[in-house]
Amino acid sequence: CLLIGSAYGIKPTHLAWLNILMGIINLIKAPFISMMIDNTNSKYGKFRPYLLYTGVPTAVLLCLMAFIPNTLNYTAKVAFIGITYAFLMVFQALYAQAFTSLAQVLTPNGEERTGLLSVSMFIYSLGPSIVNMLLPILAELTGGMTDFKTYRIFFPIFSIFGIVLSIITFKGTEEKIVVSKDYVAKVKFSEGIKQVAKNKYFWLINIHSVLSGLKYGIGSILGWYCIYQ
Repeated sequence: CLLIGSAYGIKPTHLAWLNILMGIINLIKAPFISMMIDNTNSKYGKFRPYLLYTGVPTAVLLCLMAFIPNTLNYTAKVAFIGITYAFLMVFQALYAQAFTSLAQVLTPNGEERTGLLSVSMFIYSLGPSIVNMLLPILAELTGGMTDFKTYRIFFPIFSIFGIVLSIITFKGTEEKIVVSKDYVAKVKFSEGIKQVAKNKYFWLINIHSVLSGLKYGIGSILGWYCIYQ
């Protein structure tokens, strides 16, 4: 919110509309992402390839969010930010799905899976916590949290660090799903849509995600008002 709202100067109302639009895109993209993963059968496994395929695009799109020309007219700037963030959400969702699901296919032992999930999810939540703690402190060296230099310097640094961790995770793991070499996945998209449409838990989870996004957005905008107006 500080980058998009304060640095780029996007109005809170338009931020809210962008947030609603991203929530809708998030709902639509879920079955497509599930279809892609269901039909993945590479020599590296079902989830590990996406640590490489989506890690770099996610990092590039994240950095691009800080390098959108602020000289664009207002409408073009809102559109550019919205499109960039929409693509970022798609790649980041695939990346996150690969990481969070990987621990479930590394071992057939239930206790080992629980242990791996505990560690991986701790690391998964620890990263944003560290970034959120360090960035405001480091920002004092680059002009503060509303200065483009802060994001143009530290987004690439954090992104490179994340890609290195992704490569370590990719090389240091091996999926234990045994699939015949001549097996061809045939998960029909239409059938998947039908099953998803009947799954009440899918709708509950996604409605919760949309509402949580709105809650987070409103909280960010409120904080932005209190500090910077």
